Amino acid sequence: MNRKKIKISIKDIIYILIIFFLIVLIMLLKKDIEINIFDKDNWIDIIIGSLTILSSSILSLLIIIQGYKLNDKSEKIEIELFNKQVDLDLRERRLNIYSSFMSIGDANIINNENYIITNFINGNHQKNETRFNEIVAKEKELVIALCESEIMFKNHEELLKKIRNLFNAFVEYKRELQNYFDKLYIANKKAIKMLNNDGINITMHNIPKEIITKIPNEYIKCKEIFCKYYNDVRTKENTLIKLITDKTLRSLFDKAININKIGGAYETKI
Repeated sequence: MNRKKIKISIKDIIYILIIFFLIVLIMLLKKDIEINIFDKDNWIDIIIGSLTILSSSILSLLIIIQGYKLNDKSEKIEIELFNKQVDLDLRERRLNIYSSFMSIGDANIINNENYIITNFINGNHQKNETRFNEIVAKEKELVIALCESEIMFKNHEELLKKIRNLFNAFVEYKRELQNYFDKLYIANKKAIKMLNNDGINITMHNIPKEIITKIPNEYIKCKEIFCKYYNDVRTKENTLIKLITDKTLRSLFDKAININKIGGAYETKI
C-alpha cells in the first residue's frame, strides 16, 4: 500500500495566510465599493474585519491540518497492524510446512514392515489398503507443502534443496512400497512351498492362520521370507529417516521460520 506523503512547511502556511488576507481584503472592498481606503476609520474597520475572518480561517486551517495528521497517524497504525497480521499468518503457514515434512517420521507413514506382513498373513487386506491410502494422502499433503515452500522459502535456497530432496525421497518410498504389495503374493507362494517342504501340507492359496499360534517357529520362517522382499522399501525408509533427523534441516527451518522472534519482522520478506 503506497501513499505519497504531503509535507506542509511554515513557508507554505505563511503563503496561505497572505492569500487569505488578500482574499478578505478584496471581499471587503467589493462589499462596499465606496470605501475610502485612505480614510483612517475605514482602515480600522478593514483591519478588524480582516483579522476576525483571518483568525477564523487560521483556526479552520489548523483544524484541517490536525485532522490530516490524525488521519495519517491512524492510517500508519492500520498499516502496521495489517503487516503484523500478515507476518503472523506467514509464520503459521511456515510452521505448517515444517510440520508436514517432519511428521513423515510418524509410525503410520514409515516402518510398516511388521504391520503389513502380519495383516497379509492374517488376511486383513483391508487394513493394508487403509494404511497405503494414508500414505497416498500424506503424499498429496506434501505436494501442497512443497509448492508453498517454493514461495515461502524462496530466499532460502539451501533449505529448499533439502525440502525437495525429502519430498522426492518420500515419493520413491511410496512407489517402492506399492511395488511391495505385489511382491507379497510372490513371498506368499514361497512361504507355502517352504511349509510343504517342512512337512506341513498346505492345500490352500494362503498361509493358514493357525500356524501363527500352533507352529510359531514356522510362522517366524514365513515372516523372514516376506521380510526379504521388504529390503528395497527398508532402504527408502532409512533414507527418509536420515533426511528427517538431519540437524541442518531443522536449523534451516528455525532460521527461515524465525521461531525465536516474536512480534517483529521476519528475516525473509515475501
